[in-house]
Amino acid sequence: MTNTLLEFLLFLLDNYDMEHKDIIVKGVSSAFRLLESKGVIQSFDVLTSCPTLCPSLKEGLRKLGGSKGFLP
Repeated sequence: MTNTLLEFLLFLLDNYDMEHKDIIVKGVSSAFRLLESKGVIQSFDVLTSCPTLCPSLKEGLRKLGGSKGFLP
């Protein structure tokens, strides 16, 4: 289920309302930081290093995190 949800989310970031992409990226980044701060996930390294997660999703998470700073 995680794979499907991340795929959908990253697809939306690249394809939905490109005029407001910066706002959407900020919102998604904020949500990821909140998940980590609340302890829902200990670290996003878990996702980016997960062997069962599709490589393109790992790369999408790294790009998103790198550009907005929610990933280490």
